[in-house]
Amino acid sequence: KRLGVNALKLLVYTRPIDPEFMAAQKAFLEKMKKAAALHDMLLMLEELIHGRGLGVDPGSLKGEERRRFLLEINQRKADFIIQSVQFIQPYGDILKVEFPGDGEILPEKGDEERLIPWLENLESPKEGETPYQAFLRQIPSSGLKPETQQRLREAAENLRRLNEETRGKPWVLLSAGKDFGPAFKPEIVLALYFGADGYMVGRAFWKDVQEPKNKETAQQLTFLRDETEAGMTGRMAWTNWMVKQFGTPVYDRLKISPEDLLRMTLERPDDYGHAYVPEKAPEPASVPQ
Repeated sequence: KRLGVNALKLLVYTRPIDPEFMAAQKAFLEKMKKAAALHDMLLMLEELIHGRGLGVDPGSLKGEERRRFLLEINQRKADFIIQSVQFIQPYGDILKVEFPGDGEILPEKGDEERLIPWLENLESPKEGETPYQAFLRQIPSSGLKPETQQRLREAAENLRRLNEETRGKPWVLLSAGKDFGPAFKPEIVLALYFGADGYMVGRAFWKDVQEPKNKETAQQLTFLRDETEAGMTGRMAWTNWMVKQFGTPVYDRLKISPEDLLRMTLERPDDYGHAYVPEKAPEPASVPQ
């Protein structure tokens, strides 16, 4: 705080099937919430399910074997993630969360090239319609295979549940280092459509810089500057386009109007600097005998 830091981001491993582990995490989060409030610092919490004992980590599986495994455990993984979001929700100001399931298994074979264009062109909900209702309404006319349509319905239900568990707090999607094209692209569009305010992502954008073909510095720079989706700059541009098209602005989610924002800024012009630094912890309130 004294160095000018205004916010904290804390990774919280979760293991919903382990009560002892979760109790220890809960005690830690309670301390962190109090510390952040004491020093007037925003607290972003990132949930990440801890694979041990959960049976949802594909490990080194590849190809069809990996796909079969992900299809088999998809709902169990989604449930663990939704439970984890529910667990961290009371303690953070902004939530950084995993996609509830795996986007790479959504398209049936033959739909891989059709899924993303369809997602990119989703209609906004009509007046009186929820995103969930609007999404389900559009699936039958998608032209996608029945298996893909069913997985999209399941993903919609999981995202509806996840968004509800945020209880109105801003949330952003993480990538968990998934491949940009087959996995992250469908995940970010769906997350944004169902309420996400944006993304907080690293490896899905830049991890290919580590490929053997990018061993030389010049090749790495070419990848980083590439404005197509084969490069980092292009991937970020596409994702930002999706955020503008489908994302929920944080101020809208928090029900803060432009007038409210202007008034708060004028009343406390130093608010963005969070200049207040407590010299010591406040005295505990006296308790009547």
